[in-house]
Amino acid sequence: MPRLIVAGKKIAVDFQFETAIGIGRHIANSLPLPDPEVSRHHAQVFPRDGEFVINDLGSHNGVYVNGHKVHEHVLKSGDEINVGGTLLFFDPPEKEDSSSLVSEHGRLFWEEFPRARTYRPACVTVFAPAELDCLVSDWLDRKEKTALIPYKLRSSFLKLALEADLYTCRGDLCTAALAFLEARMGAQRAAVFAPDARQKRLEVLACLVSDDVPEEDRKFTAHKDILRVVLDARKAVYCTGCSTDFRFEHIVKRNETYGLQSFVGVPIHCRGEYFGFLYLDQPAGAPRYDFRCLIQAYITASLLGKCIHWYQVGKSRNPE
Repeated sequence: MPRLIVAGKKIAVDFQFETAIGIGRHIANSLPLPDPEVSRHHAQVFPRDGEFVINDLGSHNGVYVNGHKVHEHVLKSGDEINVGGTLLFFDPPEKEDSSSLVSEHGRLFWEEFPRARTYRPACVTVFAPAELDCLVSDWLDRKEKTALIPYKLRSSFLKLALEADLYTCRGDLCTAALAFLEARMGAQRAAVFAPDARQKRLEVLACLVSDDVPEEDRKFTAHKDILRVVLDARKAVYCTGCSTDFRFEHIVKRNETYGLQSFVGVPIHCRGEYFGFLYLDQPAGAPRYDFRCLIQAYITASLLGKCIHWYQVGKSRNPE
């Protein structure tokens, strides 16, 4: 699996990925960089003919590889990439000292970074619906990977789908979906949110809150950075540990009484129509969400989107 060793004033990460990734300041990128000199959507790294290529997405400050400005470049092991004020080393040799890879151009940036540096492991946690569609289809088609969607779980999804027509309003349908996920993944707080046309306000279609949650945390919405992913970018996002994830560690401090540890946020859509998103979270000490939880939430959100779509179609054809 290819890696990017990322070094900046506010970031030191060993980032692993398998498919195309976006790099930029916006948190909806696969690799968001806390760097004001980086564009919102700065560059993309993607596979092509067995190699990985970096492509400048029209960034303001450009992309430099080994000190040379490039628009598109086929990456080799140990290549130094400079975006804004951040250095990235592509797939460096094992046990290689990053400082030995720095070019003369990159050394101007390197000298400004802290000398003592521990690179924290990180991987992709933000996915476009189309990317998750491909992953789910792959797991369904390849028997050796179906453990991620076991037979028992498939039966549960089928039962949820067959019972969907029992609910006469969106709220009851969303509540049933949340109860379904809570029983399988666990959740101290869970909700389905629907934005208005301008995405300025959120309507709570359904909400489940554990009795263990303090009273002041019972009425809640997702953190603004989670909203930026599922609303602005309309992508799915999850976090296994907010306190150790460089992208979301600041969220832990938002409410000391709850101490958010792990969350999942998944958009709800059908046939190009966006209905809102499904959100679940866990406090410190509770079981953490992983990639399997994201898949379960995504499949549930996809089913929910189709049900809401046909509910609205039926309502428009049979006005009260």
